[in-house]
Parts: sequence; C-alpha cells; structure tokens
Amino acid sequence: MRDAYKYRMIRRVVLRNWKSHYNTVVEFEPGTNIIVGINGAGKSSVLEAIHFALFGPPDKKNFFERTLRYGEKEGYVELVFEFGGNVYTVKRWFNRKGQKDARLDGPEKVITGRAGDVDKKIVEILGTDGKTFMNAVYARQNEMATILQNSKQRKELIDEMIEISEFSKVRDVLVALKNRVRDWLSGAGTLSVREEMERKEKELEEKKKLLDERRGELEKINKKLQEKEELLETLEKKLAEAEEKYKKLKELERKRSELIGRRESAEKRLSELVDKYGEPSGSEEGDIKKFRSELEKIKATEKEIVRLESTLAHLEKTLREKKEIAEREIPVSENAEEKVKEMENALENLREEERNILTSLAALQKEKESAENDLRRVSEDLKRARKTVEELEEIKRKYGDVSAKISEKRAELDRTLKEIAAIESSIRSEEEFVRSLEGAKKCPVCESPLTEERASELKEKHEKKLQELADRLKELKRKRDEEEKALKELESIYDKLIRLAETIPDVKGLEEERRKLEMRLEEIKSEIRETEKRKEDVEKMIKQKGEELKQLRDALKEAQEVLNARKEVRQLEEEREKTQKEIEKQKNVLAGRSSQEIEEKIRVLEKRLEALRTKDELARIEEEIREVEKSLAGLRDAEEEFKKAQNDMVRAETEIKALKESRERTKREVDLLEKDAKAIQDELKKLKEKLEEIEKKTKILETLNRLIPALEAAREKVREARIQAINKALNIVWRGLYPRGDLTEIRLRPEGQDYVLEVKRAGRWIPVDHLSGGEFYDAALALRIAISALKAKNLGLLLLDEPTHNLDAEATEALAQLLSKLPEYGLFRQIIVITHDETLQKAATGTAYLFERDKDRNKPTVVKKLAVTHEV
Repeated sequence: MRDAYKYRMIRRVVLRNWKSHYNTVVEFEPGTNIIVGINGAGKSSVLEAIHFALFGPPDKKNFFERTLRYGEKEGYVELVFEFGGNVYTVKRWFNRKGQKDARLDGPEKVITGRAGDVDKKIVEILGTDGKTFMNAVYARQNEMATILQNSKQRKELIDEMIEISEFSKVRDVLVALKNRVRDWLSGAGTLSVREEMERKEKELEEKKKLLDERRGELEKINKKLQEKEELLETLEKKLAEAEEKYKKLKELERKRSELIGRRESAEKRLSELVDKYGEPSGSEEGDIKKFRSELEKIKATEKEIVRLESTLAHLEKTLREKKEIAEREIPVSENAEEKVKEMENALENLREEERNILTSLAALQKEKESAENDLRRVSEDLKRARKTVEELEEIKRKYGDVSAKISEKRAELDRTLKEIAAIESSIRSEEEFVRSLEGAKKCPVCESPLTEERASELKEKHEKKLQELADRLKELKRKRDEEEKALKELESIYDKLIRLAETIPDVKGLEEERRKLEMRLEEIKSEIRETEKRKEDVEKMIKQKGEELKQLRDALKEAQEVLNARKEVRQLEEEREKTQKEIEKQKNVLAGRSSQEIEEKIRVLEKRLEALRTKDELARIEEEIREVEKSLAGLRDAEEEFKKAQNDMVRAETEIKALKESRERTKREVDLLEKDAKAIQDELKKLKEKLEEIEKKTKILETLNRLIPALEAAREKVREARIQAINKALNIVWRGLYPRGDLTEIRLRPEGQDYVLEVKRAGRWIPVDHLSGGEFYDAALALRIAISALKAKNLGLLLLDEPTHNLDAEATEALAQLLSKLPEYGLFRQIIVITHDETLQKAATGTAYLFERDKDRNKPTVVKKLAVTHEV
C-alpha cells in the first residue's frame, strides 16, 4: 500500500441520539470510504455530525430541536481525528435547548473543556473555520452544476470557492477609500486654509499686545489694593481694641445696675423675714439638724404602721376568699391522676397515627401530581405525534410517490436541457452558415457556383429557420424554468417527508403509556380518598378524647385547689394575729408625737437661718458695687474711641471696594482677551491640523493610486496560478471520470466578468453547456473535485454527498474506479462518500457501510459493515 493510504484525518465518529441514530459508531480508514443506503437512512447525518463536532452548531433556527432523537433528553457526538501527526478526540453534548458541554483531548492531556474554547482551539489546529472547511472538503449533490447554470452568480461563487473573492473585496474597499479621500481633498481648499492661518496669526499678535497693557494696569491696581488692605488690617486691630474697651464699659454699667437691684431685693427680703420670724440667734443650724434626726425616726415608725395595717387588710381579705374555697366538696375520686395519664397516652397514640396518615397523604398527593404531569406530557406528545402522522399522510395523499415524481421530473428536465443544447448548437450552425453566405461565390455546403439571387434565397430560408429555432429555444427555456421550479418544489416536499418520517414517534406506545398512567392515577385518587376518610375518623377520636381529658384535668385541678385552700387558711390566721400585735407595738413607740409638729419647728428655724444668710449676701453685694465703680472710672473715653475707629474702617473699606471693582473690571477684560487669544490659537491649531491632514491624505491618495493596480495585478496572478492548479487536477479527474475518448481535455477559463468551463472535441474548445446532460454533470462533478483538491490540500480530505445524481450507469462505473484511485494520484488521502448507489461500493479501499432504517415504525438507523473487495 502506498504512502498516500497511511493518512486518515477522520478516524471514528460516534453518534448518540443524533437524528435517526440511537448509538452508531462508524470508523474510517485511509483511502476511499463508502456509506451506502436508501434516502432517509441517516447517511448525511454522519457528515453533519463531523461538521458539528469540529465547529459546533450552525446558526440555524431550532437546530437542536430537530437534531435530538425523538423522546430522548440529550445526546452527544464524538469525533476522533488526526492532524499534524497528532490524534485528537472532541466530544459535544447537547439537548433540545442547545449545546450543554464540549471537551477536546489532545495527544497527552485535556486541551480544553469549554464549548467556546473548543471551537477556537480546533480552528487554531486545522487553520480553517467551519465555512472554509465545508467549501473545501464537502461536495454536495449537484452543487457545481447549479453554480455553472447560474450565470448571474457564477463568477462570484467560483471566486469564493478558489479564495479570490477576498482580493476583489479588498480592491473595492480601497477604491471606495480612494474616492472618499479624493472627494475630501477636493472640498478641503488648501489655499484658503493658508490665507486663513496668516489672518489669524496677525489677529493673535494684536490681541497679545492689548493683553499685555491690561495685565500692567491690573498689576498696579493689585499693588495699591495690597497697601489699602494692609492699612485696613491695622485699623481692624485698633477697632478690635476699642470695641473690647467699649464692651467692657457696657458690661460694667450693666453689672452695677444688676448689683444695685440685688441689694434692694435683699434688703426687702431681710426686713420681711425679721418682722415675721424674729431676729436670728446664730444657733439655727444645730437646732435644725437635731429636729430633722428626730423627724426621720417618727416618719419611719408612721410608715411602718401604715404598711402593717395594709398587710392586715390584705390578709383578712385573702382569708375570707380561701375559707370560701376550703368549704367546698372535693369533686374527684382518688385514682383520678392515673386516669389522666391513661387518657394522655391514648391521645398521643391517636396523634401519632394522625401524623402517619398526613405523611402518607402528602406522599400520595405528590405521586398524584407526578402522575398528572406525566399524563399531560404523554398526552401532549401523543397529540403532536398524531398531528405529525396526519401531516405525513396528508402529504402522501396529496402528492403520492414523491420520489418517483422527482425521478420523472428530473428525466423531463434532462430531456429539455438536451433539446436546448441541441437547438443552441443548431442556431450556431445556422448563424455560421448565414455569415458564410456574405459575398460567397460558391455554396458553403456543396461547393457549387452561387448567384446573388440564390444566395439571397438561401439566406432568407435559413434566417426564417433561425427565427423558428429561436422561438422554440425561448419556449424550451420557459419550460426548463417551470420544470426546475417544479423539481425544486418536489425536492422540498421530499425533504419535508424525510424530516417528518425521522421525527414520527411511537403512537401506539404513547397511547399504551397514557392508558397505564390514567389507571395509576385512578388508583392513587382511590388511595387518597380512603386515607382522607381514615384521617377524619382519627381527628374525631382525638377531639373526643381531648374533651374528656380536659374535663378530668379541670376536676383534678379544682380538687387540688380545695386542699391547698384548707392548708392556707391555717397559715393566714396565724399571720393575721402576728401582724395585729406588731401594729400595737409601733403605736406605743410614738407616745403621742407627730411628724407635723416637728416639721413646723424646722420651718421656723430655716426662715431665721435664711435671714442670717441674707445679711451676709448684702455685705458681699456692697463690696462688689465698690469694685465696679472703681473700674468704671478708668473707661470714661472708651465709647468715643470706638466710634472713631468705626469711621476709619468704613472709609478704608469703601476705598478697597472701589479698587476691587476696578480690579474685577480689568480682570474681566484680561480674561476676555485671554479667551479670545486662546480661541484664535485653537483655530490656528485646527487649521494647522487640517493642513497636515490635507498633506497626509494627499500622500494616501498617491499610495492608493499605486496600490490598487498592484492589487489587481496580484489578484490576476493568484487567479492564474490557482486556475492552472485546478486545471491540472481537473484533467486528472476527467480522464478517470469520463470513459469515452471524444472529449480529450477540460479546462476552466476566466472570460471577462465570468468563468467558462470548456472541453476539447476534435481539436476545438466548446463550453460544457453545449454538451449532453450526462456529459455536463460529469464535467461539473470533475470541477468540484478539482477545486476541493486545491483547497483541501492541507486537510487531505474529501466528503462527497450523493455524487452519482444525474450520472448514467457508465459514468457511475467510471466514478467508482476514479474514487478508488484518487489517493494514488496524490489529490486526496482520505475520501468519505455518501450514496444510495450500490455501484460505488466497489470504490471502497478503506471501509464500507450499509445504513438501513425502518422509517414506517420510526426505528433507529442500523449500521452494517460491508466487506471491502477492491484491490488497490
């Protein structure tokens, strides 16, 4: 086996709950690997899973909802791939809401474990993103044929596939930038900017001169103001000193008036006290102290008597109440306490039973809710399933065998395309014949002499035929468009049938599950009713026993109360007698004395003591008056000094205020001039920046004028190199794919704003759209494989999805032989082919699998590994 077969990029794919796959494992070998099976068997799902594993989910609405196998909660895809001599394993988990997790393992350890990081790391490893990967390695059914037939977008699509479109995009950006720069420069006005700069510089010089003058005036004002403020500071000190002396004068005058008032008030109070209570003797303080000591003892005794009498009254009241209780009969038997304990135990047992019932009831309610939720879920699933089945049946009733109709419509389209090609060929022949009649002396067909009359007759005849052919071509193209539209609609309906068939759930299983859930729900409801009845019975018993226990406890409490009362009566009688004796004892201690008499004696002594203290106060007041009069004598001129200092301050403050106003006016002028100067400087700065911008953009424009033609030249060189590489691979593929010898070469050629794919027949190059339908599709498939060979060179991988569409048996046989040989040619190292055509099995040099599925019963895909018999 050659070295080309030693490399395999895709080693293993594992699909768990992915579309129709329940648990599928597919391993691939180097060389050509084949997956064969009928439509809807889950073949293309393998290629979709490879892309998902490498690059994550596509940006499609409801992707995971449609991807996760019906009835499952989550799934995963695992891919083992090889690149750069290392083996990697990537695994992605998902549910209906989206991707849950991802993990990438490298040669030695876990590389990363987050979905976003996995995406970035794989792009870094492969050097390509998902879109580029698919364009490079994934050849879809009739993809290139569709591109070749679409003349409006053909160049754009092929440029993108061979990675030339980026040059055009960059060139368009540069041209747009060039136009914007040129338009900007045309409106910039370079000369007017320079003139404006000169005018602004002159205006700035004048402003600065006037600003210097105003700053000089401001400096003089500030100097004079500083002198006046220093003088004001001196005057403020003098005013503070004068004010302090003036305040002291007023304070002494106020104090003298207050002392005179106090003296008169003290003299009046002393006269009143002596007249009413007599002259003090001087011994009043000692007498007051002695009487107060005696008063405290008498009050303590009186207070004790009051307390004892209150206690006696309370004892007599309590004694009467207790005697009433003690005289009652005891309402219970001797074994009442034992009965209480028995009833308490019985009640606790009932409550324990009630708790157990409540626990069971809660569990049953929870089970009921769970069963109801399951029933709702199954009912909704069943409703959706029936709706899906109805939709599928409706489509089948409406359209019948869609697959057969697609085949019929494709055959009709092929016939129409062949007829169009034949008519176009006839039109070219007729046009060439008509042109050859111009000035001809001999017939272009039979070489006989040709008169002008005969030439005119032949020209008229063939021009009429040309018109008929043109009308027929127009009708056929209209028919072709209608057939293509009808075919597209049928294919869309067929895709919908496949999707619906893949998602049909097990209706009978859901109905059986719903029936079981309904039966279980009824059983639970019956258990709940029985449990609730038992709960009510126990609650009644608890209530009854509780009332009996309460009555017995109340009777027992009353009996205890009678016994306690009899005991307390004896104690209360003893305490009453003791309290009466203590009251008599305290009354004897007073011996007829009262606290009111002692308090009156103390009050008279306190008034005489007050008169004595008033005399002392009068002496102090007289002394203070003499001191104040002495201080007033030295402050007679204080008020006049204070008023003079105030007047000096007012004059100084007025002058300062005037100077400050002048300073503010001058300062405002300075600020305004500075602001004007700064504005002019800013304008000059902007003008200078604009001038620099003009010079900068002028240089940019010059650079763009050089760069755009250079980029265009580089694009054409790259295009030429890539077209050469494609044509080299294209002819290798063509020789293996096209088994006949009439079309010897094939090439892709840029022509103006388009591409032309041509084949060589009898030494002449003709466009492939002049070929038959089968030959055209052979050429389109060869071009797609050649482009992949160029783009997927580093990956060494080719994925083909249904490549035999529109190929006849001979071409399909040739394709099988070609696929088995492509790795030998060095174009690819691993090929994975998805097909329904069993002929391609013989192309397998790696592995071959058969995918089967019972779609009517919505069964999962079954994978069988086939024997590989092809010898490399």
